Amino acid sequence: RGSGMRDRSKGWGREAQQIFARGECHLPDSAIKGLVDEIQEARMSKDYDLADSITSDLNQAGVAINDLIGVWATADGRRGSLPQSGGRERGRSEGLERGSRGGRSLETPAIYQLLRKRAKARQYRDYEFADTIRNQLEEGGVRLDDKKHMWFTSDGRSGPTDGKQDRDKFWGTSSTQKKMPGDWECASCGMLNFAKRTSCFKCNKPR
Repeated sequence: RGSGMRDRSKGWGREAQQIFARGECHLPDSAIKGLVDEIQEARMSKDYDLADSITSDLNQAGVAINDLIGVWATADGRRGSLPQSGGRERGRSEGLERGSRGGRSLETPAIYQLLRKRAKARQYRDYEFADTIRNQLEEGGVRLDDKKHMWFTSDGRSGPTDGKQDRDKFWGTSSTQKKMPGDWECASCGMLNFAKRTSCFKCNKPR
């Protein structure tokens, strides 16, 4: 099993390798797919805190997310494709290959999620993990300029690498979080939930 785990963790960061080392995940595929859909929806509505929270919950349940290759994988060996805003997994892979040669790079929400993880790693002086994330970004066609606190892609996009220049753009605020049609706020804890949920994501209270 150890050899299989090493093969499965190739191309993944240290955080994912720690998840794979657990060897088990009790979430069914249907639940995982539903949650990764919610991550995509949260990013589209600029609710980055919620996207990070769902990702963290999946990690704790034994599911690793790799935005670079557009795949989720479980500690017990299952995997699937992440939902895309444009095209299937093959299209994402081709886009990343073009990104390394000067074409389109990682999608902007994925860039910010990786940058927020990197910022937290540097805050806790986990520089090895921060460097791993930097490498993932570079492989995805994203160039970082830490002196200017900016990131750049070959297709002309750019933004802050941390919250020093533009905290709201980097971390997101309640004013930038857009409600989608049918979304609802929990009467108990105030958490914004997507329309398809019948109970609150945070406190599990019914709608």
